[in-house]
Amino acid sequence: LGGTLVPLHDSDSADAQSVIVRPGRAWPAACDVQGTISRILAGNAVTFSIQARDRLGSIITSGGDGLTVEMHSTTDMAQMSRGNVQDLGNGAYKASLETTSPGQYVVLIAAPGLPSSRAFIINAVANVPDC
Repeated sequence: LGGTLVPLHDSDSADAQSVIVRPGRAWPAACDVQGTISRILAGNAVTFSIQARDRLGSIITSGGDGLTVEMHSTTDMAQMSRGNVQDLGNGAYKASLETTSPGQYVVLIAAPGLPSSRAFIINAVANVPDC
């Protein structure tokens, strides 16, 4: 951290000084993903929540970081879909993804202009009709 040293006490006052540290921008690699998303049904959307955290792991309580979600097939790199992300304005985001093809996918959470991303694997299983 850079900055200026501020003495706790000066010669004119015995009042202690305080430093307020506020969270920075969302750092996708530190964000929490909430919801059951390790296995989805192909052809159906899956919805999950993202709690934004900064690069030091502090919870962010405001929105506006422009998080994005993409899903990439692990076997066919040309197969990619972008998810919908709704900014709830309080550091939480609601995301949804859908694929029509069964298989294994890597889900990436990213933010514009940041080198960090959060990745996890999901498996899409075939939608077999009831007989």
